[in-house]
Amino acid sequence: MKNLNKAVKVLTVQWSHYIVNLVSQLIDDKDILRFNRMLESQTYLAYRKAASISPDEETKNRLLQIAEDEKYHEKRFYDMLMYMEGNEDKEGDPLYVLDKSIDEGKRRLSRSVLELLFSGIIGGISVTLGAIASSAASGGISNHQISLIVASAILPIGFFILKLTNTDLFTANFLIPVTPILEKQGKVSRLMRLWAVTYIGNFIGVLIILLFILIGGTESMGMYAANHFIALAEFKMNRPIMETFISAVFGGMLITLMTWLVLSVKDRVAKLIAIWIIIFTISIGMFTHVILSSAEVFIGAAAGAPFNVATWFIHLGLPGTVGNMAGGVLVIAVLYYLHLLHSRKSLSDYRKLKDIVLEKAARRQIRL
Repeated sequence: MKNLNKAVKVLTVQWSHYIVNLVSQLIDDKDILRFNRMLESQTYLAYRKAASISPDEETKNRLLQIAEDEKYHEKRFYDMLMYMEGNEDKEGDPLYVLDKSIDEGKRRLSRSVLELLFSGIIGGISVTLGAIASSAASGGISNHQISLIVASAILPIGFFILKLTNTDLFTANFLIPVTPILEKQGKVSRLMRLWAVTYIGNFIGVLIILLFILIGGTESMGMYAANHFIALAEFKMNRPIMETFISAVFGGMLITLMTWLVLSVKDRVAKLIAIWIIIFTISIGMFTHVILSSAEVFIGAAAGAPFNVATWFIHLGLPGTVGNMAGGVLVIAVLYYLHLLHSRKSLSDYRKLKDIVLEKAARRQIRL
């Protein structure tokens, strides 16, 4: 027993010097926990092996008792590591964002048709009210550039309402509900239903606001809004179809990037800043957003701009819808997912390599 105690004491002193040396080279607290867990695991195995070949029963029992202590410590280190990983700030971590996106996407795909419809109606109303506020603020400014800047700065109000009320916009569903489909955790039919119902709901919301304007007159929006809506309608209805389509591709890309940004940050103010930046960019660049642009054209027509349904469908409705979907789904959502697939593989490979290195380091130092 004296020889055993002496051996354990000597071994402990040797390990202490080594551990202090190695710990100073580890990257962070989680690396230290991983190493300690690995060390305890290897120590447990070493003591068990020593006990199995010990001829003395008392020594054998003592070694087994020490081995069980090491196993207990290994579990404690594992629990601490899991707690730290579960409570660390993962804001912006692409894999964390992917997990959030999948969970939220499955929730959206599971909603009932009526819930999607009413959410879409409120979403359409929200962005249309934002467009009215934008035109009312900028319509009386004679300088075109200043008017555009003011309009672009005010337009995000509708999207702020959309976010704060957790309601739906057709174009905001090109990333989050798509990720469960790509991960084979959702049905394509559910995604098609989500898109169709929110699209219809958004336009119903736009038409509700348009009905009130037709009843109350265009000055119910303020003194200057009508002229601004007429100018927007004439511009957007007279664009070449391919120009509208490419503009819509850019618009879909930007809206989907906004969805990614809002999902990545936790702070509500940061989310609103991200929304403001993206919607300001869409407005200042005159990029096509099929719901918002259609609302501007419909209200412009109510104020006196030339309009017919066929022209709207050919020059804005169809190319705007297809372009938004192409930019949002095919460009941003798919590239985003491919990026996350490689991030997931790289992280998995890195963790496996780190565990192998730590295990080898622990094995080299344990000699019982």
